Amino acid sequence: MQGFMKVVLIIIALLVGGAVLALMKESRGGVGPGPLGVVIALALFAGIKAIWSYSSVKPEEKDTNDVEKLNKN
Repeated sequence: MQGFMKVVLIIIALLVGGAVLALMKESRGGVGPGPLGVVIALALFAGIKAIWSYSSVKPEEKDTNDVEKLNKN
């Protein structure tokens, strides 16, 4: 299920990023998104990489309860 959610989030990011880039292209008269579009595209790729490499599994915490207890006898 976690892999499926990552794919869904990546598809949503691509749709939103593509829409923003298309709007920027249209606002410039169909020439291209310009330098700001390059920055947005790079941010989109960085976001996709971050989504894919995210792991919701927490690292196992050390169980040091027995080791660090003081002997009070």
